[in-house]
Amino acid sequence: MKPSRLLPIAAVAASAAEATVLPEDSVQQQAPIQMDVKGSEGLIWEGLPTRDSVSGAVLGAIGAGTRLGRWAVGYSDREGAVEIKTTIDAPQHAGNVPRPDQTGETDEPTNMSVIDIIRQSDRATYFSKLLESYDKLRRMLEDESREFTVFVPTDEAFQALEGFERSGGALLGEMLEYHAVEGRHTADELGRVGTLATVFEEGELGGRRQRLRIGVGLLGLEVNFYGRVVGQSKEGSDGMVHYLDGVLVPLPRCATLAEALPRRLGTFSRALGRTGLGMEGESRRGGGVTLFAPSDEAWEETLSGEGRRFLFSGEGAAWLRALMRYHVVEGAVYMGGGVRGEDGRGSREVRNLLGDKVSVEVDGPEGAGVVRVDGVSVSVRDVPARDGVLHVLDGVLLPPVPGAETGVVSGGRGRVSVEGLKARLGRFVEEADGVESEEL
Repeated sequence: MKPSRLLPIAAVAASAAEATVLPEDSVQQQAPIQMDVKGSEGLIWEGLPTRDSVSGAVLGAIGAGTRLGRWAVGYSDREGAVEIKTTIDAPQHAGNVPRPDQTGETDEPTNMSVIDIIRQSDRATYFSKLLESYDKLRRMLEDESREFTVFVPTDEAFQALEGFERSGGALLGEMLEYHAVEGRHTADELGRVGTLATVFEEGELGGRRQRLRIGVGLLGLEVNFYGRVVGQSKEGSDGMVHYLDGVLVPLPRCATLAEALPRRLGTFSRALGRTGLGMEGESRRGGGVTLFAPSDEAWEETLSGEGRRFLFSGEGAAWLRALMRYHVVEGAVYMGGGVRGEDGRGSREVRNLLGDKVSVEVDGPEGAGVVRVDGVSVSVRDVPARDGVLHVLDGVLLPPVPGAETGVVSGGRGRVSVEGLKARLGRFVEEADGVESEEL
């Protein structure tokens, strides 16, 4: 990941950070970690000391990549075929840094511990120095009674993000914890897990462990869409070490994720802003949120032009708010073990902020099966966020017309008009009429 991939999004990250800074007492306090890191000339994080600023800059790599044609892993077209493409040049690696085409291999098991593998690696000296300076994670890895899988950024990955060492110790501690997962997970297993819980306990998720999204791309395993597993993984006596070409940073809130992808989720982000949803996180209640975010194409194919104009007019404000609340669920709902059964199939009902039931269905193996929400295909699933998880939809969720069996709307049967919106959302607008609304 080159610095040039991050620079175009730095301004977006800075603007998003103002209202999303963690309270000082929400993370374990530790003195700044001192390191002498020298690498590329551009300072990516200078002047952006907060966690959301840093994660927003990293998120920019995803946004820039998407706009250049590198789609997020798991994108599927309307026929269900997986479409993953890239027009980004592969990073140039130094002689002692593994190449992407070496992905997926594991060295012979060794009697060395995971932490000793990291300490003795000539490709992870920066990560090793940070680890030695952060007692909490170091002591975890030194505990011989536990097993861990650690995703270790290469030295080149840190060089591409020069300036990170100016961040406070709390931020760097969160970053380090976000690279470690309990248990032994080989490269073969990673391609099937979908998501994994790290040891980083997220305050906005009520102390639940924040997750990583694992997928398979053209160059092998990818973590959180941008960190590629490179080189030969190492299996130690108490776990696994996988090397990454990117530094993992806990991503920002769901609303910020949507804002950072304007060409994919521009309409949804605009609707969040107009309704006030996302300004104050529902995660304040402690469990996080799930956002089902229709793509821009989904808005156009599901709703008529008149219907879209109505929703974003003053007259349609209450209807837009009801529609957006239909797409938000309390609690982080991942499309994994909580839904999928042993046979790869499963379903689960969750309640959105309007109190209506939304059906989540999965069919197929983890990371590769078809996922639908109220019959609408999920094109990008399980995007972890600071306050929950985001899923990108191929359609707009709509409640059924009272008396009808389903709310699924197909573009082939005509786009929903203003009258159709009112018929489907009317009871929710009426229930909220005259009642002071609660900001999400």
